[in-house]
Amino acid sequence: VLTRELLVNLRSTRSFVLQFVYVAALGALVYFAWPAGEEGLRQVSPGVSRRLFDLFFLGQFVLIALLAPTFAAGSITGEKERKTYEILLVSPLRPETILIGKLVSSLCYLVVLILSSVPLIILCYLLGGLLLSEIARAYLVLILSAGTFGLLSVACSSVFQRTSSALVVSYLVILPVA
Repeated sequence: VLTRELLVNLRSTRSFVLQFVYVAALGALVYFAWPAGEEGLRQVSPGVSRRLFDLFFLGQFVLIALLAPTFAAGSITGEKERKTYEILLVSPLRPETILIGKLVSSLCYLVVLILSSVPLIILCYLLGGLLLSEIARAYLVLILSAGTFGLLSVACSSVFQRTSSALVVSYLVILPVA
């Protein structure tokens, strides 16, 4: 299940466009929040780099909270709408294997999006005042939150019959939690 889902999802044009938009949005956030001093000189202080770091990860957290349901909420309901859910259930795969495959396939692309922002955070690191362990912890929190949002969305997807219903309920559950 995981291999098929990854081949279908990662080869689509939509995935490349979404990754470009994701990195461009985070790049614009860093560009406009980049510290500018008097006469065009750049200020470099730990407080400035800390604010930029916090703003960057807050923006990334919001983007992950908005994108996680779009990938995971349609994982089971999409099978139901395409009338392939019953075929999937009677296959030799166990139901938990199917769920784990659907969850991991939706989370893999989110992890790819999260890790594609590493070059931007290096710019914040170069300003000084940040430790690599802080950056690693922030990325770990982002990946764990994406996993949590994905789990909630797959749960909604398994309960509802239509993707739109699962998506709306996923957002209603995830956005207050985020």
